[in-house]
Amino acid sequence: MKIVFRWLLVVLLVVAAGAVVQGQVQKKAWKTYDDGTLKWFFAEIDKGQTCEVKPGDREAIQGGVVVPKEVVDGATRLRVVALADSAFWKCGGLTSVSLPEGLIAIADYSFYQCAGLPSVSLPAGVTT
Repeated sequence: MKIVFRWLLVVLLVVAAGAVVQGQVQKKAWKTYDDGTLKWFFAEIDKGQTCEVKPGDREAIQGGVVVPKEVVDGATRLRVVALADSAFWKCGGLTSVSLPEGLIAIADYSFYQCAGLPSVSLPAGVTT
């Protein structure tokens, strides 16, 4: 009975360690992109195809912002399909935002506490 219990404990520890390692491997690798107007952070979602974005310095934003429809990473063009968690969070100077047609997801708190932003028009493809 003790042997079975020990083996169960070993298996449980291995599974738990694997879950921790997997969580570490899945951390987002944020890179920067400058569209000429604003610096953006982006992370690939679908390798070499799509990405999510957030502004690099949201506190400095004053006025309107155009979210890029794609970012360039070396020779690769990535379609922007999502706004990252808290993308424009507490961006008091934001007064308007233009979202690209290919956008399908807006993460939690993306426009939270944007006091100067009266409304946001969502592209037809946004599902979350």
